[in-house]
Amino acid sequence: MRHVIRLYHTNDLHSHMEEMEKIHSFVVRKREEAKQRDESFLLVDLGDHADRFRMETEGTMGVVNRRILDYTDYDIVTLGNNELLTISDVDLAKMYHQSSFSVVSSNVRQKEDQQLPDWLKAWEIREVRGVRIAFLGATIPYPLVYDLLGWDVGDPMDCLARDVALLRSQVDVIVVLSHLGIFWDRKIATMIPDVDIIIGAHTHHLLEEPERIGTTMIVAAGKFGEYVGEVQMIVDLSSNATPCFDACVHMTKLEDSSAEMAHFIHGLRMEAKRDMTRPIAQLKETLPISWNKESTFANLLADELRAWTGAPISLVNSGVLLGPLVAGTVTWEKLHELCPHPINPVLVEISGRAIREALEQSLQPSFQNKKIRGYGFRGKILGSLAVSGLQVVTARTTSGELGVQAIYVGNERLEDEDRYQLATIDMFTFGSGYVTLKESDLLRYYVPEFLRDLLKDAVQDSSKIEKAKEKRWFSNASHETDCGTLT
Repeated sequence: MRHVIRLYHTNDLHSHMEEMEKIHSFVVRKREEAKQRDESFLLVDLGDHADRFRMETEGTMGVVNRRILDYTDYDIVTLGNNELLTISDVDLAKMYHQSSFSVVSSNVRQKEDQQLPDWLKAWEIREVRGVRIAFLGATIPYPLVYDLLGWDVGDPMDCLARDVALLRSQVDVIVVLSHLGIFWDRKIATMIPDVDIIIGAHTHHLLEEPERIGTTMIVAAGKFGEYVGEVQMIVDLSSNATPCFDACVHMTKLEDSSAEMAHFIHGLRMEAKRDMTRPIAQLKETLPISWNKESTFANLLADELRAWTGAPISLVNSGVLLGPLVAGTVTWEKLHELCPHPINPVLVEISGRAIREALEQSLQPSFQNKKIRGYGFRGKILGSLAVSGLQVVTARTTSGELGVQAIYVGNERLEDEDRYQLATIDMFTFGSGYVTLKESDLLRYYVPEFLRDLLKDAVQDSSKIEKAKEKRWFSNASHETDCGTLT
């Protein structure tokens, strides 16, 4: 007797709540259709469901995302790098410990004892009409940062090969929930042929038709909940015949939003807002921001970055601040709104030449207005560089272009050949934005602090705000005489 098991999958929602409303509507409809046809129904998520750029996720440290997954009746999820990198191990335990779904991973273990936390499983086996399906998960490794956060994220190939070898004789179907990216997925399909289905994520790729490598099927559903993927497993319950697999994707923009889920999310938003609106400080004046010239708010962040790390100098792009900090009551909600990025401070050693070239690029509108995506950045454009511990003297070239004439660290001129300790942000070390800043040696990665955590300390100190008004960029005509403040 022929039976159809429909496996629906989502990935990389990144806290796009509006899409969760459409997904809920879609899932309710598809679950009812499966029931009417006497088909089986499973629902999985591939990770990066949570993203702290959203106030709801920030205010609850991901609990809101778990409750939405519960409310939508997910069966199994795996971990994305966003969950592991931006939510502490303590908060992940709070997030998942009451979940109605299973969380699986083959390659995530606690660093201290190499064990699974009590909310995480190595795999899950589901029996559906006598068909045994094993679900495994794997997360992309970022060893340096995970280690600082207390996680050991092993080599995905080694970990999956080990678990697949253990499970192959026990189950009929092996499904890998992969938060690794399409290149890893293809490698797994080639190197571990006993995997039947790989559902992919992380690189936000959309496969409208499944890829097949040998007997392994690879599928993926894009990003942000724009699509829901569907895998069909067709099994013959009266024989031992190998199941047949096919797949497709469904565009969620064609779906009506679920009023039920919208109401549920609104309630969660109000819960998060209560914590986010507590006062942090009182500002007597607005801190302005500019993305193409020096400004007080950007200087304040550069100063705090330098103080936080103990570095002699710092650089940060003004584009990480999405607007001015207006006079009056400052709340965590406001700081989160203006600096929503999951971006961490770093301390690097770097050449004077790389610093100079980045500062020269910072004067060019093509860099200031450059659109940036990924690497934790949740803003619009790169913006110019704000500095602390440096004085930058600019001059017009013979062609009329603005360039850097000299850079001073205190009273000493910055030299191309010398090496400097620099506080900056992790996104630059990945090669995003001001690309010469990647040419550095990482000395320390600061976790779990984000840039807004640094701002929280800075805005409570009026002396730091006054210091941020001091100019750091000068024209060659004014450098000797103009050491005033920003207006």
